[in-house]
Amino acid sequence: MTGWYLHGVARGDVAALRAALSDEPGATGQPDVTEIDRYLVIHAPAPDGEVTATRRRMLGHARVLERAMTTADVLPMRFGHIVRDPARLGPVLREAA
Repeated sequence: MTGWYLHGVARGDVAALRAALSDEPGATGQPDVTEIDRYLVIHAPAPDGEVTATRRRMLGHARVLERAMTTADVLPMRFGHIVRDPARLGPVLREAA
């Protein structure tokens, strides 16, 4: 697996967000939270190919967002959004701010 499957971008407390997502499998695996500048990126490991839109994966994506929204303000990403080079995400977030 290379890159990140994006669930959303948030503002809030990293520890609280990680705790809220600790036992949620997500769409492609265990979600994590990485701070980039002042944003919290909610992501999981990306598969090598495209993400197939199965019911299980779509519900997993929605559950991650629902749990994240209990502890932070979240801008959700559409289902299946993958970033192959996470290092390029910082400049995109800074430009969009």
